[in-house]
Amino acid sequence: MKAVGARQHAQFKSDKPTGSRWRACVLSYVLVTTVGSGCADLMGFEEGHPYPPDSGRGAGSSTNSDAAISPDMAGPDGPAEVALPIDGGPCTTPDPTPTKCLANTPHFCNTADYWESVATGPCPGASTCSNGTCVCNFTNCPDGCADLTSDGRNCGTCGHDCQGGACQVGKCQPVVLASRQNHPSAIAVDATSVYWVNRGDSFDASSSNGAVMKISIAGAPSPTPLALSQVAPLSIAIDATSVYWTVYAKAANAAENTGEIRKTPLGGGAITSLATGQASIGPLTTDPTYVYWWTYTGPGPLGGIKRVLKTGGQLLDVAGGFPSPWKIAVDSVNLYWTVGYAGQRYVVMHPISGGQSIDIIADMQPSGLALAGSSIYWTEVATNDGSVRKGPIGGTTGDYLAMHQAGPHALAVDATGVYWTNTDSGAIMKTDLSGSGIPITLAAGQNTPFDITLDAGSIYWVNNAGDGSVVKLAK
Repeated sequence: MKAVGARQHAQFKSDKPTGSRWRACVLSYVLVTTVGSGCADLMGFEEGHPYPPDSGRGAGSSTNSDAAISPDMAGPDGPAEVALPIDGGPCTTPDPTPTKCLANTPHFCNTADYWESVATGPCPGASTCSNGTCVCNFTNCPDGCADLTSDGRNCGTCGHDCQGGACQVGKCQPVVLASRQNHPSAIAVDATSVYWVNRGDSFDASSSNGAVMKISIAGAPSPTPLALSQVAPLSIAIDATSVYWTVYAKAANAAENTGEIRKTPLGGGAITSLATGQASIGPLTTDPTYVYWWTYTGPGPLGGIKRVLKTGGQLLDVAGGFPSPWKIAVDSVNLYWTVGYAGQRYVVMHPISGGQSIDIIADMQPSGLALAGSSIYWTEVATNDGSVRKGPIGGTTGDYLAMHQAGPHALAVDATGVYWTNTDSGAIMKTDLSGSGIPITLAAGQNTPFDITLDAGSIYWVNNAGDGSVVKLAK
């Protein structure tokens, strides 16, 4: 039998007691599993059992526990409905207006002289019950009362949703989407999913335990592999239909000039090689029509950028005669890349159709690269004195957005700011587009954060070392 319940009733004998003794017996019936002889006589129960003789629930009975409940509960003046609230206890003056609080829930005195909770239940959000009324001692947001220091849907300000992350002291905390990945090295995101490549155990052809992986941006029990047994995939790009990536060689222990550009549908399926026989493949990017990548050609450390149609076909040379870049980017007119090798430090803009390159001389080794509007952004790597810079597309100089950074590596840019990874200090950083503000740390304690990307509401990155995690943080 249910011990208690809102508006539960019992069938009693017709010779009904009256007054306070009746109510005491009713309450005894509700709150204990057996009744004493005094109440048993008054209520018509068999002593030692909580059910009337005609309820079908005597000793040994297996009848459903609600059999003793009836809407015909008899009161002192004949049949009447008596509400027996879960947590109320007796009251003296029936009043539909809540005037009491129990378990942060307003209660009113019902017509049976018992405290009953309001139908709406406990006070919502961060509001508290006081004298029967829900009171907000924090901030009234559109979705209710919120403590902006801890509310995951209103973190720091109303409407700032941490998207599954905790809110601590008004700041959203990172959410680990996937962990125990084998050196995740590059990341991309679309409207529904996050994609990344796991480099595997080595940078060369000695191992083929790299992978291309995918997981929902909302999280999932485990990621979905799109391609396994890949040799050192280090770069990734996506479009509306496909995932594109590089492999160092076609198979484990194959020659280093057997690298490939591969693709597969976003949902998984057949893997297609768009380019084969590539040596020491560097970074990759795409535009609506082509896939671009750097490959070694010689002599010395030199190589160049090639491209191929996304549907496959002839490989075309775009630019050559420079060492492997850290990053390449493309717009409708130009290719851009960063070079830092043997004293060469520059950011390059090169027309896709051919022509003269324009170089921005960097102060230190350039690494990450991003385009936004009419500007180009890049990082310059140094252990404790790295920087984040910005210059006009087509210009030859750049301004400093952030200085004295601990190993700035990858970066991403949108209308809300410039975001980057400090690999040496394990931090995710942000500053405004103009560089007029002080850089802020969005997340600390990351293990070699390596690549970073954005969507409208969140930042995503991969931690290349340690637990090899893929992480999301609400902006």
